[in-house]
Amino acid sequence: MTNESQSTHSDLYKVQFDYAWKWFDFHAKQRTSMFNFYIIVVGATLGAIAALVKANVGDAVQLLCWFGIIVSILFFILDCRNSNLLRYGELNLVYLEKTLLFSSNIERVFYENKLRPLGVLKQEYFRNASTEQNALNYYDKPWKIFSHGFIIPASFFVVVGLFLLLLHRL
Repeated sequence: MTNESQSTHSDLYKVQFDYAWKWFDFHAKQRTSMFNFYIIVVGATLGAIAALVKANVGDAVQLLCWFGIIVSILFFILDCRNSNLLRYGELNLVYLEKTLLFSSNIERVFYENKLRPLGVLKQEYFRNASTEQNALNYYDKPWKIFSHGFIIPASFFVVVGLFLLLLHRL
């Protein structure tokens, strides 16, 4: 490979990393911002419900409960879409990290009682993936109960349950 060819490949890799990182960063920030906005809307809705219950205005409380349910469902749908977009960038970053940054099988460290590959995302996926490192599902991330992928969607369902309970009780 000539120096010019190596330089072209190097520039291409830089562009690929930059593109994948910007994609990931944008959608990660968007997901967090959207969830923060959702928390504010739910908090304001619950505050309004509390004030209306104190004022004994039942019909308005029911309307606000339905509003809270609909808003939760809409935010859940948006979060699902945003989560998928986030995974596209993450998958590309894992691939680039595995094939370019830390492509050698020698680059491993002993961590948490296991020999793990170097690379932030490779470590995460290695920890969660199958024992066969080169398997096609090496990049698949299993569902974990203490991850953002579980906690954020679960919070939408908890809030919907809360609003349904309030509808039933009031």
